[in-house]
Amino acid sequence: MRLVRSLLGSKSAAALQAHLEYTHFHAGNVLEAADRPIAWMFFPDTALVSLTASGFAGRGVGVGLVGYGGLTGVALILGSECSTYARATVEVAGSGGSWRPRISPSSQ
Repeated sequence: MRLVRSLLGSKSAAALQAHLEYTHFHAGNVLEAADRPIAWMFFPDTALVSLTASGFAGRGVGVGLVGYGGLTGVALILGSECSTYARATVEVAGSGGSWRPRISPSSQ
């Protein structure tokens, strides 16, 4: 939430935080997959999520990590309803927040 607060400002971040659900992330859970609509945004606090893109010959290539202060579902903020990378997978179990946006970009 630290990153979100700095981007949105404290008033907007507090409004978002009021809608977050506490979530426990289990290692191995896939939070986002390529070319599939993003239903939830996740804000890991103690979990670690890897972002993997498809590389040559279908091999996965690590492109990022999301942990405390970060979020998944950035494509929704950028106006797309699908993941911009191939996969978001929980690597280290932990907890954080989750939020299901009410309006998807395709319904705007």
